[in-house]
Amino acid sequence: METDLRAMAHINEEIKAVIAMSFMINLTALNAIVMSKRNNTQSGFSVVSNEVRVFSGELNQIMERLRGDVAEVMRHAASLQKLQKLHRLMLAAAANMQKIGQQMPPEAAQRGQQALDQTWKTFSYETRKLEAAVDDAIKSCEMGIFLSVQAKIEAAYSRQAAAAFMEVADQFAEKVGIVINYLYKIRQLARDSRNEKAADHLQRR
Repeated sequence: METDLRAMAHINEEIKAVIAMSFMINLTALNAIVMSKRNNTQSGFSVVSNEVRVFSGELNQIMERLRGDVAEVMRHAASLQKLQKLHRLMLAAAANMQKIGQQMPPEAAQRGQQALDQTWKTFSYETRKLEAAVDDAIKSCEMGIFLSVQAKIEAAYSRQAAAAFMEVADQFAEKVGIVINYLYKIRQLARDSRNEKAADHLQRR
């Protein structure tokens, strides 16, 4: 369980980092809009900057939902850990009973194993759901990549403020790239946690 706690704590830290980065993307977009208003000919760059703001808001909402998914995974991980301990105690009790010529009712061990299997299935499902949600977030970031490319195109067509607009466009691209890296880390942490639990569950069957 300590490993799960560490993994989920790391995931939460990565989620916080993405939320902070989405806030920075929003500030960068606001700055770009202000810059665009100083040069009325750069309406295209202003439009892209507004779309970037929308993207950062949607990304923030996605990460808040991921926090809820992480909480569900943690809840089921705790239930699984509890049942694993009970199952170990039951097996130990059965072994002690055999030593004195007694036998634990088979249905008792069977019920324990069934409860453990069902909880494992739920944990595995919730973890896979978390991984899928992260995959969706990564796909959403494709829009951020597209917008950063569009921003560079608009910056290239500008005249007086070309260098300033290109700098902002580069900031968009850099921040979106950082977000995607965080998301890949989150997905790997969730996958590692599920695989570790799977190995532990199979070992105890």
